[in-house]
Amino acid sequence: QTVWVIDFTTTLNNAIATWHDWAKTYMDQENWDGAIEVYTRGLERMPEAHLFKNNIDYCKQQRGG
Repeated sequence: QTVWVIDFTTTLNNAIATWHDWAKTYMDQENWDGAIEVYTRGLERMPEAHLFKNNIDYCKQQRGG
């Protein structure tokens, strides 16, 4: 019988990486509003993801406001 152990930290990090990869597709196109939307939605679901907050600020700077 297989016993699965769920590692919350690993799961959270994988989720953050997935959302970041999604937002990065917009950043690569300099679609700052699209990236901000993805990061904002991610932050609503994972408020502990400081990367999202930092990247929202970065995108706003790149967008010019």
